[in-house]
Amino acid sequence: MHSHENETPVTAAPRPGLGWHKPKRILVGSLIHQHQQPQPGDPIIPCIKLRGMWMSEAGIAPGTRLTVEMYDGAILLRAAEPAVSVQFRPVRRRHWRA
Repeated sequence: MHSHENETPVTAAPRPGLGWHKPKRILVGSLIHQHQQPQPGDPIIPCIKLRGMWMSEAGIAPGTRLTVEMYDGAILLRAAEPAVSVQFRPVRRRHWRA
């Protein structure tokens, strides 16, 4: 007879969610300043967002300071010192108004 209760054992490990895989490719976006309309001739500022648990596997935990090294067509991020304790802060999203 089947039961309607959850048959998953309590000791089962949680499944990895989003952010556990290392991205193979990342799209470079552009940065715009809040509350400012872009003007003709303004420079386009490249922007990269990196996040995910895969960074912890690389030794980059919240609070880690990184050094940035630039090469032709490459950027190397290297942990510069041990991580410092970081308090959890909820993300406050600002909505840009036209």
